[in-house]
Amino acid sequence: MYPDIKFKCLTLDSEGIEIIELDELYRRRSTMGHNPNKPHRVHFYLMLYIEQGEGAQFIDFKHYPFTKGSFIFINKNQIQAFSLNNKIQGKVILFTQTCIEQIQINMNVSIFSLNHLNISYYPHFYT
Repeated sequence: MYPDIKFKCLTLDSEGIEIIELDELYRRRSTMGHNPNKPHRVHFYLMLYIEQGEGAQFIDFKHYPFTKGSFIFINKNQIQAFSLNNKIQGKVILFTQTCIEQIQINMNVSIFSLNHLNISYYPHFYT
């Protein structure tokens, strides 16, 4: 069984979204209650942007290689594990289902959709 990780924003003004530098995630590891480098199930969505370094992100029992400029999308309820070390720099954006619903309610452009959050799409692309 994998640890279940819920959305828990450390800032008081969160609206279901939090942006964290990977450096900050490194510092939080000792207080998280789980090892983010080991598989765990997330109960929110996240997007990982790699600014420097390379590695592989574990998502639903597959490894997806990344390099500088990579975006990686992880859906709610997926099993994932970070490939964290001090050479990888970037940001992780965590957001809830409620946040996505608020965005969709306020969108008036039908051409834009969050298809990249659909599990049938490849979770990784480069800029």
